[in-house]
Amino acid sequence: MLSISLGMPRLITKDSFSPERWVEIVTKHRVSVVLMGAPHIAQLVKSGLLQNHSMTFVKRLISLGCILPVDIAQTISSCIPNGKIFNVYALTESGKIASELENAFNLSVGKLSPGVQAKIVNEAGEKLGVGEVGELCVKTHVEFMGYFNNPEATAAARDSDGWIRTGDLAKFDDNGHLIIKGRKKFILKYNNFHVSPTELEEILCRHPDVLQVAVVGVPDSLFNDLPAAVVVRRENSTVDEEELLKFLEGKIVDFKKLRGGVYFVRELPTTPSGKVKSGLVKEMAVCQISVDDATTRTNGEIHKASLQIACSLRKLGCSKGDVVTFVCRNTHDLTPAILAALFLGAPVNVLDILFTKEYGSNAEICVLGQKVPNFLHINDLMDVKDDKNTKADIQKLILHPPEVDKDSCALIVCSSGTTGFSKGVAISHEGFLKHFYKPHWKSFSSLDDKVFSFASFYWLSGYTCLMLSISLGMPRLITKDSFSPERWVEIVTKHRVSVVLMGAPHIAQLVKSGLLQNHSMTFVKRLISLGCILPVDIAQTISSCIPNGKIFNVYALTESGKIASELENAFNLSVGKLSPGVQAKIVNEAGEKLGVGEVGELCVKTHVEFMPQQLPETATVGSVQEILTNFDDNGHLIIRGRKKFILKHNNFHVSPVELEEILCRHPDVLQVTVVGVPDPLFNDLPAAVVVRRENSTVDEEELLKFLEGKIVDFKKLRGGVYFVRELPTTPSGKVKSGLVKEMAKTHPASTRICSSGTTGFSKGVAISHEGFLKHFYKPHWKSFSSLDDKVFSFASFYWLSGYTCLMLSISLGMPRLITKDSFNPERWVEIVTKHRVSVVLMGAPHIAQLVKSGLLQNHSMTFVKRLISLGCILPVDIAQTISSCIPNGKIFNVYALTESGKIASELENAFNLSVGKLSPGVQAKIVNEAGEKLGVGEVGELCVKDPRGIYGNKLSRNLSFSGYFNNPEATAAARDSDGWIRTGDLAKFDDNGHLIIKGRKKFILKYNNFHVSPTELEEILCRHPDVLQVAVVGVPDSLFNDLPAAVVVRRENSTVDEEELLKFLEGKIVDFKKLRGGVYFVRELPTTPSGKVKSGLVKEMARLMSIVSSRLHTLPPAVTLNIFASFRISSFPLKKSLQLSELVFENNIVSFGENYCSLIVGKVVHIPASPNDQIVIMKEFRS
Repeated sequence: MLSISLGMPRLITKDSFSPERWVEIVTKHRVSVVLMGAPHIAQLVKSGLLQNHSMTFVKRLISLGCILPVDIAQTISSCIPNGKIFNVYALTESGKIASELENAFNLSVGKLSPGVQAKIVNEAGEKLGVGEVGELCVKTHVEFMGYFNNPEATAAARDSDGWIRTGDLAKFDDNGHLIIKGRKKFILKYNNFHVSPTELEEILCRHPDVLQVAVVGVPDSLFNDLPAAVVVRRENSTVDEEELLKFLEGKIVDFKKLRGGVYFVRELPTTPSGKVKSGLVKEMAVCQISVDDATTRTNGEIHKASLQIACSLRKLGCSKGDVVTFVCRNTHDLTPAILAALFLGAPVNVLDILFTKEYGSNAEICVLGQKVPNFLHINDLMDVKDDKNTKADIQKLILHPPEVDKDSCALIVCSSGTTGFSKGVAISHEGFLKHFYKPHWKSFSSLDDKVFSFASFYWLSGYTCLMLSISLGMPRLITKDSFSPERWVEIVTKHRVSVVLMGAPHIAQLVKSGLLQNHSMTFVKRLISLGCILPVDIAQTISSCIPNGKIFNVYALTESGKIASELENAFNLSVGKLSPGVQAKIVNEAGEKLGVGEVGELCVKTHVEFMPQQLPETATVGSVQEILTNFDDNGHLIIRGRKKFILKHNNFHVSPVELEEILCRHPDVLQVTVVGVPDPLFNDLPAAVVVRRENSTVDEEELLKFLEGKIVDFKKLRGGVYFVRELPTTPSGKVKSGLVKEMAKTHPASTRICSSGTTGFSKGVAISHEGFLKHFYKPHWKSFSSLDDKVFSFASFYWLSGYTCLMLSISLGMPRLITKDSFNPERWVEIVTKHRVSVVLMGAPHIAQLVKSGLLQNHSMTFVKRLISLGCILPVDIAQTISSCIPNGKIFNVYALTESGKIASELENAFNLSVGKLSPGVQAKIVNEAGEKLGVGEVGELCVKDPRGIYGNKLSRNLSFSGYFNNPEATAAARDSDGWIRTGDLAKFDDNGHLIIKGRKKFILKYNNFHVSPTELEEILCRHPDVLQVAVVGVPDSLFNDLPAAVVVRRENSTVDEEELLKFLEGKIVDFKKLRGGVYFVRELPTTPSGKVKSGLVKEMARLMSIVSSRLHTLPPAVTLNIFASFRISSFPLKKSLQLSELVFENNIVSFGENYCSLIVGKVVHIPASPNDQIVIMKEFRS
């Protein structure tokens, strides 16, 4: 009509809108009047195509359909310098209602057009005043005749007085300008097309797994509304976004596609009659997305759940000050549970599943995740009646929350644990709010941002990620998985994450993995590096992969919150300037302040309230953080390293951080830690422990040459370069330097024998005369004996148990039976039954073999009064079986060391893994890696003192363990600085004071950062009726560290195989304890004479057998092989008919002689034709 009435030529095209086509037509034909939808104008501006055009010929640009955003209007205005923009507000039903003709850049659509009447009304139809928002109703000169063939809709379009209901929410300002606030109706407008939610909902509801659905519009600056579906799945359904999008294909046109996404929720907000409240659904901003199963949680859902959980916890007796602990990874239910505890003023303590400990308290247990029978589940706390009482409880909680202040603990967050076990850092409510209320964080986010971190709530960074999400409205991605470069790339690219928090070690691993070479992550805006200093070369590499983003080096402590951050993206070792409100000083050893450029210990005061009174006495408190730093001339803080990790070589200070940063530049170095090897002359010899990149052959010589010219003489690696498969790290990726230092040390071992020798050669334990008498003079032993008692043990005087048997005989007058024979079940039964022995001492492994032999089934040994089990923990089922064979006797679990004598004994015949209470006079403590005392129920290394103790210690001169004979190094390592003997056993105390042994510290396996106890697996496997003996060890693996493997001795004539034993374990162990290293069957295990398995040799056996198993696929298919693992130190037989000439290896020779056996494993290139040929796999052990 413009064309007809004004005589202007009208340009037409069959094409749909696109920015390119618009620019082409308008510039080619020099169009002066343009009508277009506001979303199209926004797309045109965002395309960047107008930058090279100044359209001086355009006189009027008429914006229709939606409100034109101010920034878009300003940009398009600069491109039409001779023209004006007209915001026109019109309805099809009424024609033009208003227009902004003054080119004003605001959300107004101008004053009413001539002849138009308008009113703003509330839900009751009452008129509203200036500034009040309600529905806009109009009367215009356009005669609306109704909707064609739709009398219901026609009637609903007008009120009783004939006013047309626009369906838009609006208001008038003081100048009479009309301002549109949004749609009352929920018809969506995508790219100028109308989309009916009802139509999409009707189609989606046809899917068999969709219980309920609401389609709403996600606001978008370019397209106005992005259609999105919020779905409630049917019970047990796993339907996902991809499946529903495929379901819609072919059923809808392109502009109706769900570009806003598909989100899954537990329920939709509805009216009492069951109608979905579409307005509330639109406001259900998704705040949490699980990348594991694509489920989401909205702010509304989490808020509601947190209030329900808080009310339920209060009914269970939880109140202000009660510590609420969660042991789990990131799950949907964890967030509302944490918020619920904060509602109640109850300190929150989250433990990662990697740190799961034996449960030993009387607290209420509530399960998150899969339901466990007979335990409260988190859903039970949220499943509350929606009645008046519940609403009253929630209202009371909101209106009358507990009073909290700087003296009220909000969080107990774990420290990094790089120097030992993590400590629980108590943070007050005031400190929590001060740390996380950051108004400037608003600059971080926009509507489409997402934030992600692998960190769990075990770390402060986990809470940082949560609070970024809550305070800025950014959806937070969560996963139960631990960090790996592959998983990181998958999550960040798939979900186009814009804000990422991650530890500096993880960034380094990501860069070194090479996975970023094929990705340009233009969507990442901020990469926040935490935990350690990011090496310069790593920072430069990662920066090139996020061309539109910035890297933030943040320096923070759990105890103090953020101290400093480098926000200028500078690639140096600075962590920037101090954060607002932070005070800092650099001091020397004497506590004196140092000046600019001088390196010393950093001490800080911050606004985060660190509550040291909440911590154990053993924890270090105060603001001194043992970090060596200096300030440069610009006030930037530069971190030099941990105070306790700075090395001192020949009176020169050496910074490991500096050497690590240089070595990491080498292309073949994946990870490195520099530590000090103790030296009597030079104090510390700098040494590097290196993880090579895959397939790298870099060696010590090459790395030493690489350092030449880059460091001064005293920093050279005189302690050597050592290559390992992986470094011990915390779950956040920080290297445990204390453990690495132990890896770099050498441990010479004596060839003298007396200790058990399970971990290597036995050591000669020297015991003084005083200690001997104190240990064996036991007046209470008289209760053991009567006139006709006899005592027997196979143990020789090689072991402490041999002397125990002797001294029982001498002090109590009991005849002692002796034999030259070694233990076997047949000989034991013969001696004990023939001589009716009443007191028997034997190792727990021998008891297990005796039970498994089946020889006791025909014997009821009523004459045995006491069976004393020594050496290892006696499995419960073995104890129960042997107990039934000695009906008049008791079993005594005795826990003792050669170095200390008896420590504890279980005298109550209880069938559990306890070794009883401590013996009289014995002192004990459980300590973590840092030597800090642990509490009841916490597992750590057991250290003891007793009346025998350590001879010559300044703190206890009367004690009498003189050390290991001719082995001063081992003697020094056997005790701590306070004279406590390190047992090497992992243990804990229960609430009753009973000592429970969990396994050997050095035998605990580490699979994929999980700790696996061989003792637990052995105890379970021993229950299988066909297992005579078993040892669980770790097969080294470059990816997962230790693959648990079982080396099994079958009972005679048994045919049990690997498959059967793996099935036997199902349901009895968690996933990470599965025998991924395999199950291997041998004729016998190498043991000490006392029956203890030599785990070191068994581990070597398992390693070799796994090598052979992995290489079988290289052999010709017609060849049948019998594989033997042969050790001179054990009694594995070699077939006499074996001829070495039968075996042909590529460039290898297999040989053996009188004195030793040797092995070189190579590729098999030829096997003789005979199907019975054998490959004998041997490991060198000099006799």
